[in-house]
Amino acid sequence: MTSLLRGPVLALLLALVGLSTTLASGCAQSGGWGGGWGAVAFDTAQVWILAGPDSVSLQVEIAETDRQREVGLRDRPSLDPDAGMLFLLEAPRSGDEGFWMWRTRMPLDIAFLDGMGEIVAILGMDPCPGTDPEDCPEHAPGVDYVAALEVNRGWFEARGVTEGHRVRVER
Repeated sequence: MTSLLRGPVLALLLALVGLSTTLASGCAQSGGWGGGWGAVAFDTAQVWILAGPDSVSLQVEIAETDRQREVGLRDRPSLDPDAGMLFLLEAPRSGDEGFWMWRTRMPLDIAFLDGMGEIVAILGMDPCPGTDPEDCPEHAPGVDYVAALEVNRGWFEARGVTEGHRVRVER
């Protein structure tokens, strides 16, 4: 039996143990959100918003897979004051395609970003009390975009962040 744990088999076993440990610690670090939909882990990054001579920053979770974008901030009771979620899309979206707030418990603001990282629209979004996602309004920016940044309601206004400011992500 010990002969099976030599060479490539042992290396594979050790790699799998290391991978499962890494995945488990990643879920613990990010909170593993998703409610009854299964835990979803998110990478984090620092986002800087260049607002004229001033810059403001916040810590964000990155939603870049279909599953991460689907879960987003759903079922979370709150969001830390200087935190957010950055949705990175696989392809540009039309301005008539937006976001919804089904099972999102807190009011949010969302900034839509173009391919250069410029904020092209900011909208406020209220939680949707409906049990059917089809009953929730869609929040569409009216301009094409490639990413979106969700933060607590009022965060952008309190820091003077407006359309035309640029977003930089440090991973």
